[in-house]
Amino acid sequence: MSSSDSAEPNELVGLLSERSTLRKSVPAAGYGTTSAMAAESKSRSSSAGREHPRLVEAKHQMKYGPGDAMPQFLKHPNSIRTTKYTALTFLPRNLFEQFHRVANIYFLTIVILNWIPALNALQPYLAMMPLLFVLTVTAVKDIFEDRRRWLNDREVNNRFCSVYNSYTNTYERTRWRKVVVGDIVEVEGDGVFPADLLLLYSSEQISNLCFVETSNLDGETNLKQRSVPKGLTLHEDERFDEAGFDARLHCENAHHHIYSFNGYLDFKDGDTVPLSKDNLLLRGCALRNTRRVIGLVVYTGHETKAMLNNSGPPSKRSKLERTINAEIVILIGLLALLCTIGAIANRVWTGGKDYRALLYLPGSEINVDTDAALIFLVLVIALQILVPISLYISIEFVKIFQVLFLHWDKDFFCARTNKRLICRALNLNEDLDQ
Repeated sequence: MSSSDSAEPNELVGLLSERSTLRKSVPAAGYGTTSAMAAESKSRSSSAGREHPRLVEAKHQMKYGPGDAMPQFLKHPNSIRTTKYTALTFLPRNLFEQFHRVANIYFLTIVILNWIPALNALQPYLAMMPLLFVLTVTAVKDIFEDRRRWLNDREVNNRFCSVYNSYTNTYERTRWRKVVVGDIVEVEGDGVFPADLLLLYSSEQISNLCFVETSNLDGETNLKQRSVPKGLTLHEDERFDEAGFDARLHCENAHHHIYSFNGYLDFKDGDTVPLSKDNLLLRGCALRNTRRVIGLVVYTGHETKAMLNNSGPPSKRSKLERTINAEIVILIGLLALLCTIGAIANRVWTGGKDYRALLYLPGSEINVDTDAALIFLVLVIALQILVPISLYISIEFVKIFQVLFLHWDKDFFCARTNKRLICRALNLNEDLDQ
C-alpha cells in the first residue's frame, strides 16, 4: 500500500470526527429543547437588564408587597389625550400660533404705536378692536376644534374590552382607560386592540395565525399575519389556560418603530421562546378574518407605538394663508419704503430752513434727526391702511359661513350612517377643489 493510500483513511476519519463535533454543537429544531439552547437562554436572562430592560408578568402572577416599588411602566395609564390645548396653555399657545401670521404682528405694532401720545391718530381702544376681533374669532374656532378632539378621546378611553379576572376566572367588560400592563385581554373578530398586545392565543389553532388590518397606522388596507409564539401553540380544540400562564416577558422599552419588537418569554421550567414583531398586536389595529384572540398587554396609553408616532395636532395653514403672508411682507416692505422716503424728505426740508421761524413747528429747539424719526412713525400710522385688516375680518366671516353651508348641504348627507359632512380643520376649507 502506497503512502498516498494510507493517508486517505486518516483524512476520512478526521472528516467524520469534525462532522460529529459540528452535529453536537448545533442545537436541534425547537425552542429550549437542547443544552445549547438552555445555555443561550441563561446568558440572555443574565443580560436581560442590558438588552431587554422591561420585565412584564401576567397581572395575576405579580407579587408586590405594600413596601415594594413597582416598575414605572406599570403606572402608565391606558388613557390617551390628543388635544392641543389645556386650560393653562390655551392662551399663550394659541396667541403664539396666531402671531405666526405676519399681518397680526403688523396690526399689533400699529396698536402699540397708537398708545404713544405723540403718534396716535385714533383712540387707542378703538385701534385695538379689529385686531381683538380677528384674534377672538380664530381662538373660538380653535376651541371648537380642540373640543371635538377631547370628545373623541373620551369616547376612545371609555370603550369596553374583555379583561381576564383571575379571581372569577372569567373575562369582564373593562374600559380601555383601566387596562394596565400585564392584563390578559380577549378581542373578538372585527374588534380593535386597546393596547399593544403580545399574541398568546388565536382561534385559528391549525395555523396559529390571526389577521390584522393596520390602516389606522400606516394606511395599508391589505391584511397582515400575526402568529402565536412557537412555545405557546395549542392543539386543535385545546383551550388556552389563562390562570396557568406563568411566563415572564423580557422585552425592550417602548419606542416609536412600528415594525420592530425584540424580546423573549421565559418560562419557569427554563424554556425560552424568542419573540419578534410578528407576535405583536398594535393598538388601533383591527382583528379581521379571525374569530377570537387573546393577548398580554405590553405597552399602554402614550407608550404604545401608535401614540409614540402621533406628534399631536399639527398647525396647518392653507395655501391662501401662505400666499397672503407672502403678500403682506411685500406690502410691509413697500410701507417701510414710503415712510423712509417721507422721513428723509422731512429731514432734508427741515435741515435746509430756519425752523425757528416756522410757527407751526412746536418748540424753539428741534432736533432734526429726532423729528425725522418721529415723522417716520407718524407716516406708519397714516399709511397703515396699506395693509387692510378688513381683509382678515372678511376672510374669517367667509370661512365660518362656508363651513356652515357645507354642513347644511343635503348632497353631503349620508342616510345610511345618518351623518352630515364634518369639517375637522376650519382653517383649511378654502383649499377645497384646489
